[in-house]
Amino acid sequence: RSAAAAASGRDGASGAELADSDDYEYEDSEFFDDEDGGWSVDGELSVEELNAINDARSDANADGTYFDSYSHIGIHREMIGDAARTGAYLKALEGHADALKGKVVLDVGCGTGILSMFAARAGARKVYAVDASGITRHTRRLVKENGFEDVIEVITARMEDVTAKDISEPVDCVVSEWMGYALFFESMLPSVVHARDKFMRPGGLVLPNVADVRVALLEDQNRYDDGVSFWDDVYGFDFSSLASQTKRDWSSDPPVATVDPNCIVSDKEGALVVRVDCASVPLGDLYEPMAGTVE
Repeated sequence: RSAAAAASGRDGASGAELADSDDYEYEDSEFFDDEDGGWSVDGELSVEELNAINDARSDANADGTYFDSYSHIGIHREMIGDAARTGAYLKALEGHADALKGKVVLDVGCGTGILSMFAARAGARKVYAVDASGITRHTRRLVKENGFEDVIEVITARMEDVTAKDISEPVDCVVSEWMGYALFFESMLPSVVHARDKFMRPGGLVLPNVADVRVALLEDQNRYDDGVSFWDDVYGFDFSSLASQTKRDWSSDPPVATVDPNCIVSDKEGALVVRVDCASVPLGDLYEPMAGTVE
């Protein structure tokens, strides 16, 4: 939040008026402190700061922004255009065509309905396509335009809010494209497990059925110099005190980027640190710390 934005809503005073006031304290002032007790030089986050970051990303704070981001066509174009991602789901659903024929499928976080249509084309008798974002206004039209309106039923709701009135029969398969950065970033897997436990018949199929997190170590001096050493000399001025803040930003919100394989200094396949069986993992386990070892 910018200082002006934080200030403009307090007691009807303008941001400029409050910024000029000697007794005004910025809401986020604690994050601007680089003195003792503020950011540490090594850039490590305290337990309290990690908890604050996680709280800011909790369902109560993030749901509105999260679902709104999926209301726009652009992000769906990007995901569907990812041939490795979409092709893997197509291969999985077509590969289970015999198991899906005449069966009921639940698509959690259906987006444009592409996975629902894959399932319908593979022979599913009924597909419930659930999504809480505004994209569903397009999904219904796409379903009809592709001739699946008698098979696919689009439900606009959070998965946790869907009831037996919405899905009145057990489902045979739960499919979802729930993965985020570092696999779990979007925190959507609990919604899939909730759907599995509430609506799927025993022994049903969950796709994907297993999720692995692999971690590799890397060293990228160019990236470090661009982000950290950059501040040593800024047009002849010393901005090096910003280096510790840069490290902290990396810790609290790590960059997502393509990495040159030559920068990897451990096993290039990555060490398996977490494995989740999506068909059987208890919901409570997803809220427990997951950890592994990388050598």
